[in-house]
Amino acid sequence: MPLTPFSCKILFLFVFFTLGYSRRKAITISQGDSIHHPHHGIGLVQSIRKRSFSGPDGPRYAKLFFAREDMVMLVSEDELSGMVRKPIQKTAAERVLDHIKNWSGSVSEQWKVRANAQQKKLDDGDPFALAEVYKTLAVRQVQDSLSSADRRQLSQSEECLAEELAVALKQPKRKVCRLMEQAARN
Repeated sequence: MPLTPFSCKILFLFVFFTLGYSRRKAITISQGDSIHHPHHGIGLVQSIRKRSFSGPDGPRYAKLFFAREDMVMLVSEDELSGMVRKPIQKTAAERVLDHIKNWSGSVSEQWKVRANAQQKKLDDGDPFALAEVYKTLAVRQVQDSLSSADRRQLSQSEECLAEELAVALKQPKRKVCRLMEQAARN
């Protein structure tokens, strides 16, 4: 059977998503565990079940609930490690706050280059990368006005980072936001 442009796209997407998820470490979860998704924040594993759509031996699926967006997501066990990770612990949260305070990296003055680099960090969901995006944009906001893309990315980085740090530090989100603001000012 010859490959058509449509079938090539399907094949590419299958290979991309199948191989793309393998870059992260395997994650072991059980019902009731907290997890972190780069776009949806902290979530809870509501259940893990075997589902069969076309025969008796179906894959296992985890039902994830994200309170911030009041959203439920069903993810197969094979794709889980590429989509979510365990939330950071208290020591890592303290290191993230120190990273906000001490980070002084440079970013491009061209808004499109800067926005693309920051979006890549936001999509990755690494708390240290989120801290860099937050610090860069918080400092830039004080010095100059932000573009709409910068404001959206600042809001997204602050929301995701504050939520995860609040869970790790066992502090209210408002207090964590104040800690982040203080760290960004220094």
